[in-house]
Amino acid sequence: MLEMRSAAAARYTELISSVDGVEAPLEDDADHKRSWFVYVVKLAEGVDREAVLQSLSAQGIEAGLYVPAVHLQPYMRERYGFAEGVCPVAEDACSRTLALPFFPQLEAADQELVVHALRDAL
Repeated sequence: MLEMRSAAAARYTELISSVDGVEAPLEDDADHKRSWFVYVVKLAEGVDREAVLQSLSAQGIEAGLYVPAVHLQPYMRERYGFAEGVCPVAEDACSRTLALPFFPQLEAADQELVVHALRDAL
C-alpha cells in the first residue's frame, strides 16, 4: 500500500510541476520518508481557493481544505485567547492549501483529469 501511495504522489508531483500557481509538497529525502496518506498542494498568493474548490466540484472532483491553523480552533481561542496574527506563517499556509483526491488505487488517468481541472480552475 505504501508503494502504491508513493507512486500516486510521484505522479501528482510530476503532473503539477507544469501548473503555474500550484506548489507540490516536498519530496522525500534521505532523512524523511512519507506515508502519503494525503496529497496537499499550496496555491499561489492571490489565488481564490474557494473559487478553485467550486470549479473542481463542478467537474465532479472532490478536493478539500486540509488542517486548519490549530491556534484558531475554538478551544484554543477560548482557552488561550489566540487570535489571527499570532502565527502568520501557519495562517498563510492554511489559507492556501488544498487536499487533492488521493488513495492508493488512484489511477494515472484520474490524476491527469484532476490536474487538468485544477489548471483550468486557476
